[in-house]
Amino acid sequence: MRSDVLNDNSLVSNLDNKVKVLTASHTLTAEDSGSVIVLDVAGGLTVTLPTCAPGLNFKFVVKTTFTTAGLINTAATDELYVGTLMIVDPATATDMNAFSADVSNDDTIDLGSAAQGWLQGGWFNIVGTSSSTWHVDGQLVGDGTLATPFE
Repeated sequence: MRSDVLNDNSLVSNLDNKVKVLTASHTLTAEDSGSVIVLDVAGGLTVTLPTCAPGLNFKFVVKTTFTTAGLINTAATDELYVGTLMIVDPATATDMNAFSADVSNDDTIDLGSAAQGWLQGGWFNIVGTSSSTWHVDGQLVGDGTLATPFE
C-alpha cells in the first residue's frame, strides 16, 4: 500500500465523517455526498437531498423501524427519482415486490408504513445522474400488502 495514503491524517479524518446518524429531520448538502446516512429514529423524519447534480451519492440504512413516516425528498419538485426499490416481507418467504419510480412526478421516497418498507434492515442508494434526476436502487424490509414508496 502507498505510505502517503496511510499517513495522511486528513484522509482518515475525512473518512471518519462519512457516516451520519440521523435522529431528526435533516437537509443534506453536496459536501455530504459519499456519506452513509443511518436513519435511527422511530418517530419519523424528513431528509431533504441537496440540489441534484451528476455524481452526488448517498447510501441510506434503516437502522430503526419507523412508527411514523420517514421521507426522503428531492430539493425541488422538478427533480425526480428514477430506478427501483425492492421490498421484501420476511414473514412471508415468497412476498417481495419491485417498485419503480414512474419518472413523471416521483420526488419523494415515503417510508410511511410497514407496507412501504419502514422496517429496520433496509437500505438504498441515491445517485445524481443529471441536474434533475436521482437514480435509486435498494432493498427495503416491509410487512403486509407491500406498496410503492415512491410519491
